[in-house]
Amino acid sequence: MRVFIIAGEPSGDALGGALMRGLKTLAPDVSFQGVGGAQMQAAGLASQFDMSELSLMGIVEILPKYQHLKRRIRETADAVLKAKPDVMVTIDSPDFCLRVAKLVKEQSTQRCVHYVAPTVWAWRAGRAAKMAKVIDQVLALFPFEPPYMEAECVVISSATRSRWRLRQTRPRPQRFGRASHRMQPHWCWSCRDRVVGKFRGCARSLKKH
Repeated sequence: MRVFIIAGEPSGDALGGALMRGLKTLAPDVSFQGVGGAQMQAAGLASQFDMSELSLMGIVEILPKYQHLKRRIRETADAVLKAKPDVMVTIDSPDFCLRVAKLVKEQSTQRCVHYVAPTVWAWRAGRAAKMAKVIDQVLALFPFEPPYMEAECVVISSATRSRWRLRQTRPRPQRFGRASHRMQPHWCWSCRDRVVGKFRGCARSLKKH
């Protein structure tokens, strides 16, 4: 089995690496081609180019590299068309991945699977309809997501219940709280009731709500 797999950010790279390792246990003769980061490369991927080129946020970072990103989209789509894999798997990063899928679908009947459903239940609900035009199947992380995609006739599977969802070997996070980290009043600028939360993610900046 030949798989062309694409991730554009660290969280997708982590999911992709786990997916590749799992597929190897199910199909030892599987081969991979595509774009990914350190974890996917450790699982056996020779990335087409450095994934960090795609890890951009905000118009200030994207605009200067817009033409370069367009070239990478075209190059990736051309690589898929040339490779003719059994399946193309795109992971999150819809701004890049779905553009690649669109170009591929315009010129072939390539089967395309997208891993991580877009948050249509939270914002930009129209993305589900657009995705239905270029994606054959979506693997959702959360069990409440399928109905939102199925409403647009998207074939969707819950990755938490399918064999595609693979256990990721990560160290257990350390407990964080007042009991384990006694926060002193001078750590914050107002009162001692202020609590700090630490969350894992790939964003370079946090939005304040």
